[in-house]
Amino acid sequence: MSLTHHDEPQPVGGIPESSADPAPTDSSANPPASTFTPVSTIHDTIEIILEQIFSNTDVNADTIKRLREGGRVVRYPDSTVLCHEGEIESTFYVLIDGQADVFRTIDGETHHVDRLLPGTGFGEIALILNSPRTADVIAHGEIRVLEIDRESFNTCIRDNPNGLLAVAQLVIQRMLTQEQRRLVQLSLKVKHESARGTTAFISYARADEVFARKLSVDLRKSHIATWLDVQDIEAGKSWARQIGEALDRCAFMVLLLSPESVQSTHVEDEWNYYLDKGKAILPVLLRPCDVPYRLHKLQYVDFATSPYLTALNRLIANLRLYIAPPE
Repeated sequence: MSLTHHDEPQPVGGIPESSADPAPTDSSANPPASTFTPVSTIHDTIEIILEQIFSNTDVNADTIKRLREGGRVVRYPDSTVLCHEGEIESTFYVLIDGQADVFRTIDGETHHVDRLLPGTGFGEIALILNSPRTADVIAHGEIRVLEIDRESFNTCIRDNPNGLLAVAQLVIQRMLTQEQRRLVQLSLKVKHESARGTTAFISYARADEVFARKLSVDLRKSHIATWLDVQDIEAGKSWARQIGEALDRCAFMVLLLSPESVQSTHVEDEWNYYLDKGKAILPVLLRPCDVPYRLHKLQYVDFATSPYLTALNRLIANLRLYIAPPE
Protein backbone atom coordinates (compact mmCIF):
# COMPACT_ATOMS: atom_id res chain seq x y z
CA MET A 1 0.00 0.00 0.00
CA SER A 2 0.98 3.58 -0.32
CA LEU A 3 2.05 4.99 3.05
CA THR A 4 2.41 8.67 3.64
CA HIS A 5 1.86 11.50 5.94
CA HIS A 6 0.26 14.77 5.38
CA ASP A 7 0.77 18.00 7.28
CA GLU A 8 0.18 17.59 10.94
CA PRO A 9 -3.10 15.70 11.50
CA GLN A 10 -5.82 17.33 13.54
CA PRO A 11 -8.13 15.29 15.81
CA VAL A 12 -11.84 15.81 15.22
CA GLY A 13 -13.17 13.89 18.21
CA GLY A 14 -13.85 10.28 19.18
CA ILE A 15 -16.56 8.03 17.74
CA PRO A 16 -18.18 4.81 19.06
CA GLU A 17 -16.70 1.45 18.12
CA SER A 18 -18.36 -0.50 15.34
CA SER A 19 -20.53 -3.40 16.54
CA ALA A 20 -20.25 -5.27 13.25
CA ASP A 21 -16.82 -6.61 12.44
CA PRO A 22 -16.68 -9.74 10.25
CA ALA A 23 -13.69 -12.05 10.23
CA PRO A 24 -10.85 -10.42 8.29
CA THR A 25 -9.24 -11.87 5.21
CA ASP A 26 -5.51 -11.86 4.47
CA SER A 27 -3.93 -10.06 1.55
CA SER A 28 -0.32 -10.47 0.51
CA ALA A 29 -0.41 -7.18 -1.39
CA ASN A 30 -0.29 -5.14 1.81
CA PRO A 31 1.97 -4.85 4.87
CA PRO A 32 2.35 -8.04 6.96
CA ALA A 33 -0.54 -8.81 9.30
CA SER A 34 -2.83 -6.31 7.56
CA THR A 35 -6.41 -7.55 7.19
CA PHE A 36 -9.38 -6.18 5.31
CA THR A 37 -12.99 -5.71 6.35
CA PRO A 38 -15.79 -4.85 3.91
CA VAL A 39 -16.58 -1.17 4.27
CA SER A 40 -20.30 -1.80 3.99
CA THR A 41 -20.42 -3.56 7.38
CA ILE A 42 -19.47 -0.40 9.27
CA HIS A 43 -20.62 2.27 6.84
CA ASP A 44 -22.73 4.12 9.43
CA THR A 45 -19.75 4.63 11.72
CA ILE A 46 -17.51 5.66 8.83
CA GLU A 47 -20.02 8.17 7.50
CA ILE A 48 -20.32 9.73 10.96
CA ILE A 49 -16.54 10.13 11.08
CA LEU A 50 -16.36 11.57 7.58
CA GLU A 51 -19.13 14.05 8.38
CA GLN A 52 -17.15 15.18 11.44
CA ILE A 53 -13.92 15.55 9.47
CA PHE A 54 -15.61 17.55 6.70
CA SER A 55 -17.93 19.49 9.05
CA ASN A 56 -16.41 22.87 8.13
CA THR A 57 -16.63 22.33 4.38
CA ASP A 58 -19.46 22.38 1.82
CA VAL A 59 -19.49 18.58 1.55
CA ASN A 60 -22.83 16.95 0.70
CA ALA A 61 -24.26 13.55 1.59
CA ASP A 62 -23.49 12.09 -1.83
CA THR A 63 -19.79 12.91 -1.47
CA ILE A 64 -19.68 11.35 2.00
CA LYS A 65 -21.23 8.18 0.60
CA ARG A 66 -18.83 8.08 -2.36
CA LEU A 67 -15.78 8.56 -0.12
CA ARG A 68 -16.96 5.76 2.15
CA GLU A 69 -17.64 3.45 -0.78
CA GLY A 70 -14.35 4.33 -2.45
CA GLY A 71 -12.27 3.43 0.58
CA ARG A 72 -11.33 0.20 2.25
CA VAL A 73 -11.12 -0.70 5.92
CA VAL A 74 -7.77 -2.11 7.00
CA ARG A 75 -6.39 -3.37 10.30
CA TYR A 76 -2.70 -2.83 11.10
CA PRO A 77 -0.63 -4.16 13.98
CA ASP A 78 1.26 -2.09 16.53
CA SER A 79 4.16 0.04 15.21
CA THR A 80 3.03 -0.04 11.56
CA VAL A 81 4.21 3.14 9.81
CA LEU A 82 1.32 4.64 7.88
CA CYS A 83 2.98 7.89 6.83
CA HIS A 84 6.66 8.49 6.15
CA GLU A 85 8.07 11.96 6.72
CA GLY A 86 9.60 13.41 3.57
CA GLU A 87 8.00 10.85 1.25
CA ILE A 88 5.44 11.66 -1.45
CA GLU A 89 2.51 9.32 -0.96
CA SER A 90 -1.09 9.12 -2.11
CA THR A 91 -3.35 7.90 0.70
CA PHE A 92 -5.83 9.65 2.98
CA TYR A 93 -6.50 7.88 6.28
CA VAL A 94 -9.43 7.95 8.69
CA LEU A 95 -8.72 6.42 12.10
CA ILE A 96 -11.69 4.24 13.09
CA ASP A 97 -10.31 2.30 16.07
CA GLY A 98 -7.10 2.57 18.08
CA GLN A 99 -4.54 5.35 18.29
CA ALA A 100 -1.55 6.54 16.28
CA ASP A 101 1.50 8.63 17.19
CA VAL A 102 2.86 11.53 15.14
CA PHE A 103 6.63 12.07 15.05
CA ARG A 104 8.36 14.98 13.39
CA THR A 105 12.04 15.71 12.79
CA ILE A 106 13.00 19.11 14.20
CA ASP A 107 16.60 20.33 13.99
CA GLY A 108 17.80 16.79 13.31
CA GLU A 109 15.99 15.26 16.29
CA THR A 110 12.80 13.18 16.28
CA HIS A 111 10.03 14.56 18.47
CA HIS A 112 6.66 13.08 19.44
CA VAL A 113 4.23 15.87 18.59
CA ASP A 114 0.75 14.35 18.81
CA ARG A 115 -1.34 11.27 19.50
CA LEU A 116 -4.26 10.73 17.15
CA LEU A 117 -7.55 9.35 18.47
CA PRO A 118 -10.46 7.60 16.75
CA GLY A 119 -12.25 10.01 14.47
CA THR A 120 -9.08 11.65 13.14
CA GLY A 121 -8.47 12.13 9.44
CA PHE A 122 -4.92 12.66 8.19
CA GLY A 123 -3.05 12.70 4.91
CA GLU A 124 -5.74 14.40 2.81
CA ILE A 125 -3.17 16.58 1.05
CA ALA A 126 -1.93 13.44 -0.69
CA LEU A 127 -5.23 13.18 -2.55
CA ILE A 128 -4.62 16.33 -4.59
CA LEU A 129 -0.96 17.36 -4.21
CA ASN A 130 2.41 15.67 -4.68
CA SER A 131 3.61 17.13 -1.41
CA PRO A 132 6.05 15.32 0.90
CA ARG A 133 4.66 14.13 4.20
CA THR A 134 5.68 16.37 7.06
CA ALA A 135 5.69 13.71 9.79
CA ASP A 136 5.72 9.99 10.49
CA VAL A 137 2.42 8.49 11.66
CA ILE A 138 2.86 5.18 13.48
CA ALA A 139 0.24 2.82 14.91
CA HIS A 140 0.12 2.85 18.72
CA GLY A 141 -1.24 -0.64 19.29
CA GLU A 142 -3.50 -2.33 16.77
CA ILE A 143 -5.53 0.11 14.71
CA ARG A 144 -8.27 0.07 12.11
CA VAL A 145 -8.39 2.73 9.41
CA LEU A 146 -10.34 3.68 6.33
CA GLU A 147 -7.93 4.20 3.42
CA ILE A 148 -8.77 6.30 0.40
CA ASP A 149 -6.02 6.47 -2.22
CA ARG A 150 -5.74 9.02 -5.01
CA GLU A 151 -7.00 6.67 -7.70
CA SER A 152 -10.18 5.94 -5.73
CA PHE A 153 -10.60 9.64 -4.99
CA ASN A 154 -10.26 10.53 -8.67
CA THR A 155 -13.02 8.02 -9.43
CA CYS A 156 -15.14 9.59 -6.68
CA ILE A 157 -14.87 13.11 -8.10
CA ARG A 158 -15.03 12.26 -11.79
CA ASP A 159 -18.67 13.34 -12.05
CA ASN A 160 -18.91 14.87 -8.57
CA PRO A 161 -17.31 18.34 -8.31
CA ASN A 162 -18.47 18.61 -4.69
CA GLY A 163 -15.96 15.93 -3.71
CA LEU A 164 -13.03 17.91 -5.06
CA LEU A 165 -14.38 21.13 -3.50
CA ALA A 166 -14.79 19.52 -0.07
CA VAL A 167 -11.30 18.00 -0.02
CA ALA A 168 -9.75 21.22 -1.34
CA GLN A 169 -11.49 23.17 1.44
CA LEU A 170 -10.26 20.65 4.03
CA VAL A 171 -6.70 20.87 2.71
CA ILE A 172 -6.75 24.67 2.72
CA GLN A 173 -8.13 24.75 6.28
CA ARG A 174 -5.44 22.34 7.44
CA MET A 175 -2.66 24.28 5.74
CA LEU A 176 -3.91 27.59 7.18
CA THR A 177 -4.02 26.05 10.66
CA GLN A 178 -0.50 24.72 10.25
CA GLU A 179 0.75 28.05 8.91
CA GLN A 180 -0.76 29.87 11.86
CA ARG A 181 0.91 27.37 14.19
CA ARG A 182 4.24 27.85 12.45
CA LEU A 183 3.93 31.64 12.73
CA VAL A 184 3.23 31.35 16.45
CA GLN A 185 6.21 29.04 16.90
CA LEU A 186 8.40 31.37 14.84
CA SER A 187 7.25 34.36 16.87
CA LEU A 188 8.09 32.59 20.11
CA LYS A 189 11.46 31.54 18.75
CA VAL A 190 12.30 35.06 17.60
CA LYS A 191 11.16 36.47 20.93
CA HIS A 192 13.28 33.94 22.80
CA GLU A 193 16.36 34.56 20.66
CA SER A 194 15.82 38.29 20.91
CA ALA A 195 15.63 38.05 24.68
CA ARG A 196 18.86 36.06 24.74
CA GLY A 197 20.72 38.44 22.46
CA THR A 198 19.61 41.94 23.39
CA THR A 199 18.24 42.05 26.94
CA ALA A 200 20.01 44.13 29.59
CA PHE A 201 20.17 42.76 33.13
CA ILE A 202 19.81 45.63 35.61
CA SER A 203 21.87 45.04 38.75
CA TYR A 204 21.19 47.37 41.67
CA ALA A 205 20.97 47.69 45.44
CA ARG A 206 17.55 47.75 47.07
CA ALA A 207 18.10 51.37 48.12
CA ASP A 208 18.17 52.29 44.40
CA GLU A 209 14.97 50.44 43.43
CA VAL A 210 12.99 53.56 42.52
CA PHE A 211 15.69 54.69 40.10
CA ALA A 212 16.06 51.14 38.71
CA ARG A 213 12.34 50.94 37.96
CA LYS A 214 12.31 54.34 36.22
CA LEU A 215 15.40 53.48 34.19
CA SER A 216 13.93 50.13 33.11
CA VAL A 217 10.72 51.79 31.94
CA ASP A 218 12.59 54.48 30.00
CA LEU A 219 14.88 51.94 28.32
CA ARG A 220 11.90 49.84 27.28
CA LYS A 221 10.26 52.93 25.81
CA SER A 222 13.39 53.21 23.66
CA HIS A 223 12.94 49.57 22.54
CA ILE A 224 15.76 48.25 24.70
CA ALA A 225 14.65 45.11 26.51
CA THR A 226 15.52 44.93 30.19
CA TRP A 227 15.32 42.37 32.97
CA LEU A 228 14.61 43.80 36.41
CA ASP A 229 13.84 41.46 39.28
CA VAL A 230 10.93 43.44 40.74
CA GLN A 231 9.31 43.62 37.30
CA ASP A 232 10.13 40.21 35.86
CA ILE A 233 10.29 37.70 38.70
CA GLU A 234 7.40 35.21 38.39
CA ALA A 235 5.34 34.53 41.50
CA GLY A 236 5.58 31.09 43.05
CA LYS A 237 9.02 30.30 41.62
CA SER A 238 12.46 30.41 43.20
CA TRP A 239 13.70 34.00 43.30
CA ALA A 240 17.38 32.99 43.28
CA ARG A 241 16.90 30.52 40.42
CA GLN A 242 15.10 33.08 38.26
CA ILE A 243 17.85 35.64 38.84
CA GLY A 244 20.46 33.04 37.89
CA GLU A 245 18.57 32.14 34.72
CA ALA A 246 18.21 35.83 33.82
CA LEU A 247 21.94 36.40 34.33
CA ASP A 248 22.65 33.61 31.85
CA ARG A 249 19.96 34.68 29.39
CA CYS A 250 20.74 38.39 29.22
CA ALA A 251 23.46 39.63 26.89
CA PHE A 252 24.87 42.43 29.03
CA MET A 253 24.48 44.19 32.37
CA VAL A 254 23.56 47.72 33.38
CA LEU A 255 25.19 48.08 36.79
CA LEU A 256 23.90 50.87 39.03
CA LEU A 257 26.76 52.17 41.16
CA SER A 258 26.06 53.80 44.50
CA PRO A 259 27.48 53.55 48.02
CA GLU A 260 24.83 50.93 48.76
CA SER A 261 25.41 48.82 45.67
CA VAL A 262 29.19 48.57 46.13
CA GLN A 263 28.52 47.23 49.64
CA SER A 264 25.91 44.70 48.46
CA THR A 265 27.19 41.11 48.27
CA HIS A 266 24.33 40.21 45.91
CA VAL A 267 25.26 42.97 43.47
CA GLU A 268 28.92 42.00 43.77
CA ASP A 269 28.11 38.38 42.98
CA GLU A 270 26.21 39.48 39.87
CA TRP A 271 28.89 41.70 38.35
CA ASN A 272 31.68 39.26 39.29
CA TYR A 273 29.75 36.52 37.49
CA TYR A 274 29.54 38.64 34.34
CA LEU A 275 33.23 39.53 34.46
CA ASP A 276 34.15 35.87 34.91
CA LYS A 277 31.92 34.96 31.95
CA GLY A 278 33.39 37.70 29.79
CA LYS A 279 30.00 39.37 29.35
CA ALA A 280 29.66 43.11 28.89
CA ILE A 281 28.96 45.45 31.82
CA LEU A 282 27.95 49.08 31.42
CA PRO A 283 28.21 50.87 34.78
CA VAL A 284 25.87 53.71 35.65
CA LEU A 285 27.04 56.08 38.37
CA LEU A 286 24.09 57.20 40.51
CA ARG A 287 26.00 58.71 43.41
CA PRO A 288 29.70 59.09 44.11
CA CYS A 289 31.20 55.94 45.62
CA ASP A 290 34.39 53.89 45.82
CA VAL A 291 34.28 51.80 42.64
CA PRO A 292 35.59 48.25 43.18
CA TYR A 293 39.00 47.46 41.69
CA ARG A 294 37.67 45.01 39.10
CA LEU A 295 35.31 47.68 37.77
CA HIS A 296 37.41 50.80 37.87
CA LYS A 297 38.66 50.44 34.28
CA LEU A 298 35.13 50.30 32.88
CA GLN A 299 33.81 53.54 31.43
CA TYR A 300 30.60 54.57 33.21
CA VAL A 301 27.66 56.80 32.33
CA ASP A 302 27.41 59.61 34.86
CA PHE A 303 23.90 60.18 36.22
CA ALA A 304 25.35 61.74 39.38
CA THR A 305 26.39 65.07 37.84
CA SER A 306 24.61 65.05 34.44
CA PRO A 307 20.92 65.86 33.87
CA TYR A 308 18.85 62.68 33.80
CA LEU A 309 17.78 62.92 30.14
CA THR A 310 21.31 63.73 29.00
CA ALA A 311 22.72 60.73 30.83
CA LEU A 312 19.82 58.53 29.67
CA ASN A 313 20.46 59.36 26.01
CA ARG A 314 24.15 58.63 26.47
CA LEU A 315 23.29 55.29 28.10
CA ILE A 316 20.89 54.37 25.28
CA ALA A 317 23.52 55.20 22.67
CA ASN A 318 26.03 52.95 24.41
CA LEU A 319 23.52 50.12 24.82
CA ARG A 320 22.69 50.19 21.11
CA LEU A 321 26.32 49.31 20.43
CA TYR A 322 25.74 46.01 22.23
CA ILE A 323 22.39 45.41 20.54
CA ALA A 324 23.57 46.15 17.00
CA PRO A 325 27.37 46.35 16.82
CA PRO A 326 28.71 48.20 13.77
CA GLU A 327 29.81 45.90 10.94
